[in-house]
Amino acid sequence: MASRNISSLLHKIVPDSVVKAYRNYRAENRFYFEVQVAEHCNLNCAGCTHFSSIAKPGFLDAAQYEKDIARLRELFGEDYPFTVRLMGGEPLLYDKLTDLFTVTRKTLPCAEITVVTNGILLPQQKEEFWESCRDNKIRIYVSQYPIRLDYAAIDEKTIEYGLALTDFRDNTHVIFRHNVMDLNGACDPEKSFRKCGLANSCHNLKNGRLFTCSVAAHVHHFTDAFGIDGMEPTERDSIDIYQAQSKEEIIRFLKQPIPFCRFCNVEAATTVDWKRSEGKIEEWT
Repeated sequence: MASRNISSLLHKIVPDSVVKAYRNYRAENRFYFEVQVAEHCNLNCAGCTHFSSIAKPGFLDAAQYEKDIARLRELFGEDYPFTVRLMGGEPLLYDKLTDLFTVTRKTLPCAEITVVTNGILLPQQKEEFWESCRDNKIRIYVSQYPIRLDYAAIDEKTIEYGLALTDFRDNTHVIFRHNVMDLNGACDPEKSFRKCGLANSCHNLKNGRLFTCSVAAHVHHFTDAFGIDGMEPTERDSIDIYQAQSKEEIIRFLKQPIPFCRFCNVEAATTVDWKRSEGKIEEWT
């Protein structure tokens, strides 16, 4: 997502200590996490940090997700103000997305819930989708890509149902961050974590575990696509929310580098013009 590129670029002008303090404050006062509703996508950006452009089609386990957010409520408290992003891949590819809206709002009543989409499928959504967004107070975030969207149709629905919409209409030139994977795992984990725009910022909830970033959570798509061995995250790279005894334990874990950080050459990252993926390993190396 383009906002992450901005976050990463801040490291060039903001001291690490300030960035760290901001992340810690946000984690402790309004816990943010993302959920990958769909593994795959209908846009397929080059260098996707969720690896959705090379992922096989698949969706989250809805029953596991419901169980997981109930556990987070147990740990953090029923009235805790979570920030939840339902994303992908492209979440609108999931035909039971409105069920996720309902269960998320019911389980986390004080959460700010946002569905993050590329917007391509928004004009095609049935009334049930818009009604569920309204009833469950779902915010809609259309990510920044240089593609044509029917904003007139999107505006009509969001206005009709009184929905909060974030979009980027002046999107003819979009810069993406080219993150570089070190296949040998030779990077300093502490340095990679400290300089990364994703670490302790884009927490990912997946199958009962929380990851400090999307890369560690979804790298299996990368290793599967290119037949790479030795990069698989271990149990030390995420925290089991069912073994964690408190929210403080979770927050403390996510603040620290993980062994997997050695695979991210953050200092070699560059910015590039957005383009669609050609499925080449060079998009991530």
